[in-house]
Amino acid sequence: MNKKHWLAIAGFGISLVFLFLIFSRIDWIVFLDTLERIYVPWLFIALAFTAIAIMGRALRWNLITGLKINHYPYFWRAASIGYLGNIIYPVRTGEILRIYTISRSAKIPMGQAISSVIVDRIADGISMGLFMLLVIAQNSINVLGGKAVTCVIGLFAVSTILVVVFVHWGDKGRNLIMGLGDGRFYRLKQKLLLWYNQAFEGMQVLRNKKRIVAIGFLGMFIFIIDSIVVWFIIMAFGWQLPFFAAITLAVFIEAGSSLPSAPGYIGIFQIACVLALKIYSVDESSAVAFSVVFQLLTFTLIFFQGILAAIQNSFGILSAMRVVSRKVPTE
Repeated sequence: MNKKHWLAIAGFGISLVFLFLIFSRIDWIVFLDTLERIYVPWLFIALAFTAIAIMGRALRWNLITGLKINHYPYFWRAASIGYLGNIIYPVRTGEILRIYTISRSAKIPMGQAISSVIVDRIADGISMGLFMLLVIAQNSINVLGGKAVTCVIGLFAVSTILVVVFVHWGDKGRNLIMGLGDGRFYRLKQKLLLWYNQAFEGMQVLRNKKRIVAIGFLGMFIFIIDSIVVWFIIMAFGWQLPFFAAITLAVFIEAGSSLPSAPGYIGIFQIACVLALKIYSVDESSAVAFSVVFQLLTFTLIFFQGILAAIQNSFGILSAMRVVSRKVPTE
C-alpha cells in the first residue's frame, strides 16, 4: 500500500470520526426545523458569489503563471475541473487534476504548472492567515486553539519564505539534483531536473513587485467574496449575526480544508461550521444544518461548472482522472 492510499485512508478516517461525533449528538427536530425556515432566494445569491470567487481564483492563478489574460479560459476550466476532483477524490487530489489540465490545455511545462499551483495554495493560505489574525483580535487565540493557529500560520510563513528563496536563489539548487547518481536514479534525476528548471523559469515572474501586489490584493478580494457567500447563507437561515461571523466561518472552513479528509471535506466541513457558529451561540444542530446546506450548494455549482469545463476541454475529464490513479504525467 503506497503513500497515496495511506493518505486517502487517513482522510476518510478523520472525516468519519468527525461525522460520528457530530451526528451522534444532533437533535433531529431542531435540525429539520432549521431547514424548514430557510429563505431560498438568498441561497441563489450565495451561489452567484461562489461562482465569482472561483473566477477570482482562476484569475489569480493566471497572474501567478505570468501568461497573458487571453489564457484565462484555460485557467477557469482547469480550476473548475480541479474543484470537481476534490469532491470526488480524497485529500485534495483535485490539485493533480488541475495541474494536468492546465499543462495540457494551456501548453504550460509540467514543472511550471506544479509550482504555480503550489504558489496559488500559499496565496490562499496567506489571505486566510491574515483574516485569522483578525478573528483572534476580535475574540482570542483560544477560539481557534493556540497550537493550531501557530501551526497553520507557521506553515504558510515557512512556505512563503521557501518560495522567495526559490525565486531568487533557486538556480543553485540544480547542483543538489545533479548530485544524484547516474545508475538507477538517472531517469529520476533527468525528470526532476526538467521539472526544477521549468518551475524556476516559470516563477521568475514573481520578481515583478506589481504582480506580487496584484496577487496579494486579489487574494484578499477572494477571501472577502468567500465571506460574502457565507453571509448570504447566514441571512437565508434568518440569523441576526454580524458580518464578522461570516469572516470567522470562512477562516474555520479554510483552515479545516487544509486537513486530510474524505472527498468534499465531508466531516471536516461540518466540524468547522459547528465550532465557528458556537462562538455566536448557534446551537450545534442548527450549525450542522447550515453546514449541510452550504456544502450541497457548493457541490451543486462545482459539479455543473466542472462538467461544463470538461466538455470544453477536448481531452475530457475522464482522461485527466485516470492520471490520479497513477501519477502526474511528464511532457
